[in-house]
Amino acid sequence: APQGSSPRPGSPMETAGSSPDPSRLVYAETPVSDVHVSVEGLRGGLRSAALAAAETAKGARTLKSLDQRLRGAAASFAGLPEGDSVEIEVSPGPQKGLINVAFRQRAGCGMAVESGLGGAHLDPTLNLKVEQVTSAEGGRLPWRLGLAGLAGLGREAGTASVQVAPFRTPALGSSVSTAFEFAASGANLLRLNGPGMRGQLGAVSFSSPSGEHSLRFEAAHRELLPTEGSSDAVLAGPLRSTKTSVSYRVLRDERQEGGDRLGQLRRGTFELAGLLGDVALAKADCLWGYSRRLLGGTWSVSAALGLAVPLADKEATIPWEDRFFLGGALGGPSERLPGFASCGVGPTDTRKAASNSAALPGQLRQVFRFGKDFQTETGMAAAPEAPLAHEVVLDHIGGDARASVEAKMQWPVYVPLAGGIHLQWLIFGAAGSLVGRVRPRLAQDLAEGLRASVGAGIGAPLPGGGFLGVTCAHPVVSKPGDAQQRLQLWLSLGSML
Repeated sequence: APQGSSPRPGSPMETAGSSPDPSRLVYAETPVSDVHVSVEGLRGGLRSAALAAAETAKGARTLKSLDQRLRGAAASFAGLPEGDSVEIEVSPGPQKGLINVAFRQRAGCGMAVESGLGGAHLDPTLNLKVEQVTSAEGGRLPWRLGLAGLAGLGREAGTASVQVAPFRTPALGSSVSTAFEFAASGANLLRLNGPGMRGQLGAVSFSSPSGEHSLRFEAAHRELLPTEGSSDAVLAGPLRSTKTSVSYRVLRDERQEGGDRLGQLRRGTFELAGLLGDVALAKADCLWGYSRRLLGGTWSVSAALGLAVPLADKEATIPWEDRFFLGGALGGPSERLPGFASCGVGPTDTRKAASNSAALPGQLRQVFRFGKDFQTETGMAAAPEAPLAHEVVLDHIGGDARASVEAKMQWPVYVPLAGGIHLQWLIFGAAGSLVGRVRPRLAQDLAEGLRASVGAGIGAPLPGGGFLGVTCAHPVVSKPGDAQQRLQLWLSLGSML
């Protein structure tokens, strides 16, 4: 931000540096015709605060007004976690009256923690990064090099990635931010809940400085690891696949800063795959959420819709990694449905019985028969035991279309606990549907596959939104084959999750 003492009305002000330099002095009332603002490399709450400050800075019409607004922005950053890592750079534009302002992360090495909607993929994940940010002094291009470990909720297990991200790409103009990512991932490798997955990917992303728009090109190799008794439906899809895709994401986050992040959020992701590789599909995933104060608590509602359609062959099976799943109290509102087990809702197929070639054990029993001279004889004979009744075990195989809606209320529990923890009551209602295929009668299929539950719980709110607690839910609408689970651990990241 402009440094030095605050300017007096009508007096000259110093635009850079604390030592007066007559050749660089300008008057505080110098008119400003336009202010170009960029937000470079900031994420999460810092990005939201920078976007709000950018809108304020654009309204400045004099250097004095711009200076005051940027000083106010610097004060707002000081009150946020990691706010001291933000620097504000002001430079003259190519024309008279034009000022360039950049909000960016300060150079140096540090640790970043992202959760919920802060990550590049907007997944319900907790992401720990160690990053090195280079300096932008002397007109050099600032870069970020990060090593990341990601722990996911629900079906995701973990990802290790390397990200190289220049904040600006001169060839495309200062309005585009670029990131290169290389990652290796693994999920459910112990195969305790369905097949496991592992894969590698490389991607390059281009996004607007605000992060509202993003274009991503990705190439990935995935491998599905079925269990011995996996059903035919699991084995019907490709066990190994190579996928190249381009995706566009729009994110409009109008939530206010603070612990509860009240306001509206809209997000849409649209993906097209099939140029190279053996996966050809179109996929869309949209989310809307809103929260506000109500009756002394916080009321929030969210709705989500996702579709995946094969392109090359309309009857082709969508790969396991690209399907939608539903159920459980972990993760985001798209896949969450309390009262049912994680990924425990939707189309199913019967698992195969474990092979067992060993003979069934027998038992000795006394038998009677007539011998010669019509005398009764007794003896011992071996008889096989009756086979045990076979228990039917189902694989929940996901689907190509998913819809869900959730509403919840949270009230504070006025009982202080050690460590400054404040508990909250939680009551909620949720409904969702998952269908195997996208057909012209999709709305009817979603209505026929509707599940719903209501419940309550108690827990603690997490910084930046989210909730960690214990809940008890009752499924009010269920279908045969659903895996129900009433008592659950609720963990969400981000106030809309």
